[in-house]
Amino acid sequence: MFLRFFRSSFATQYILISLVGLLLWGHAFFHPPLMPVPEGPAPLYSFLYHLISGYPLLAVILGYLLVLGSSFFLNWLITRHELVIKNSSLTALFFIFLASYLPFLLTIHPINISVLFFLIIVKQLFGSYNKDESLEYIYAAGFFVSIGSFFYFPFILFFFFILLSFIVFRSTSWRDWMSAVIGLLTPWLFLAVYYFCFNKIGYKLDEYWQFIKIPLHTPFNTSTVFLIFSSIIVFGLVVGLFNNLSHLSEKTIEIRKKNILLYWFILLIILTFPFAGNMQDYHFQFTVIAISTFFSSYMLQQRKTFVAELFSILFFIAIVLNNLIFG
Repeated sequence: MFLRFFRSSFATQYILISLVGLLLWGHAFFHPPLMPVPEGPAPLYSFLYHLISGYPLLAVILGYLLVLGSSFFLNWLITRHELVIKNSSLTALFFIFLASYLPFLLTIHPINISVLFFLIIVKQLFGSYNKDESLEYIYAAGFFVSIGSFFYFPFILFFFFILLSFIVFRSTSWRDWMSAVIGLLTPWLFLAVYYFCFNKIGYKLDEYWQFIKIPLHTPFNTSTVFLIFSSIIVFGLVVGLFNNLSHLSEKTIEIRKKNILLYWFILLIILTFPFAGNMQDYHFQFTVIAISTFFSSYMLQQRKTFVAELFSILFFIAIVLNNLIFG
């Protein structure tokens, strides 16, 4: 079947994944969706929006390259740290499916930018495991949380993911905790100096306060297609998660802890939903990281995959048709 081809990891698989991505994004190249308007204080995304929002095709091309690059990066990351049982390209395939499952996602936006920063943060945290000197990894993780928040302000809440990693990895060094805080504050210091030099600091402080003060006014997408597709994706997450939990005791301590950290990531996504504001539909895309990881692990452990493969292929066809018809 189709998915069995991706149970290995060679250049051919990645070329085909790129072509699958082009098929999913094909309609957007001819009828590009608009970039979402900046939501809340997001200086780097606001700059990017004013720079390329007038060129929607360019935004689509950049969005496609960003999603494709993130899919390859995630695939490499979980293979490198043995979160799946064998070297395959399934995770990249599922990632590009799920990151492209509705037409409005087919452009560059704050969440697909933040997803890339989150993967960089995970790389730093995984790399810090059992290192005698891990300060540079921890500092970098805190630093990239701040940079990501300049594109999507609620991303700053993922700083708690770093703190959770200390608990899961049993890091008791106060230097690690301080290094994370210093990394978080460094970009904000430069931003504050910039605002101060241009006499904007009072206005910007008020803007941040207003955004923090009213986080619970979030609208919810009730369209039938969104609810159906999102329900299918959540079902895939549940299947992959329960399968992963059932085999957790078979893994080494290191791999077990890295999996547990991803469990906490799922909870953190849920807890940060109310702060997404008008970006709530896009915020759902953070779940793609966990779903792609756990469901690909599930598929690699199954001997009889006909039903799961057929279901995945039908879902893929539904996404393509939806993007073509309603794009």
